[in-house]
Amino acid sequence: MTKFIYSLPILILVFVFNLNTAEQPATEITICHSTGVAEMQSFALDLDFQNLHPTPAKASFDGLGTMTTFKTDDGATASGYLIKAKKKSKK
Repeated sequence: MTKFIYSLPILILVFVFNLNTAEQPATEITICHSTGVAEMQSFALDLDFQNLHPTPAKASFDGLGTMTTFKTDDGATASGYLIKAKKKSKK
């Protein structure tokens, strides 16, 4: 019982200290880039910046399907990529 009485003030101090040092929520949003499109385009055209990045490997793409359009339930026109099955099915 005496150990409890001696440790009680310590527990109270720890509790009060944690209330005072609690992390406050952020009031501002961190913004990494504040420049406009033109500034970013000129940055991308900078040869020093370009030389920091490897040249992408050439890639070829042979699509299996085609782009198609269709009407939606709300009457709008939507688009999608259609890949037809190799075999006919009843599904």
